[in-house]
Amino acid sequence: MSKGTLSFMFFSMAIVLVLAIIVLTVADYSLYSYKKKCIASAIDFAVSAAVQENNIELSRQGYAEGVDESTGKISTDNIVIDTEKVSAAFFSTLESNAGIRKDQVISKMMIIIINPTDTEMNYIITNESKNISGSVTNPASMENVINTNSLAFWDAADPDSETVYVNGNPKTTEFEKKPCYMVFIKNLEIDGLFKKRTATFIAFKGSHIERRDSSSDD
Repeated sequence: MSKGTLSFMFFSMAIVLVLAIIVLTVADYSLYSYKKKCIASAIDFAVSAAVQENNIELSRQGYAEGVDESTGKISTDNIVIDTEKVSAAFFSTLESNAGIRKDQVISKMMIIIINPTDTEMNYIITNESKNISGSVTNPASMENVINTNSLAFWDAADPDSETVYVNGNPKTTEFEKKPCYMVFIKNLEIDGLFKKRTATFIAFKGSHIERRDSSSDD
């Protein structure tokens, strides 16, 4: 076999190998992207389910108020999220939809619970080992509060810093004066075909409060 033939064979094999690597790399990333999308949807579902878990005893005043007299809109003041029930609802829904257990993700989470009162919004920012609480008078201030306090929950030297942007566009969903539940999951590992990658997820929802006319039929 001539040198020219051998060179052509090696060149052809190299091309085939490069193409195979490209195809496998694309397939690997495609699987990662698909799983990431599914997990993101599952987190959204879990947050939506969890935020409706109110503490009935602590919310009696809020339930009774009904309507904000100054605006004529349904009032969500003094309705308090139940911290235990909200956690149970979130993790059970997440496991049902994505197969991710609490013990697999809790160490990577920051959780924010917001409860409105007549004059302010009380917040709890927590994770597996830390807990920060406080209040703001303006819902838009929550973005800065979260970003400022997030440094207490992860290594400040971590170059993969994350910033929450919620109020950047008034046409998009913003923090409002209502009970809210937010989760921040940082560097969750996701398997591709051959490679593990990490992704960060942020999801939040406000409680949907519906009041029925007492005179309406059941």
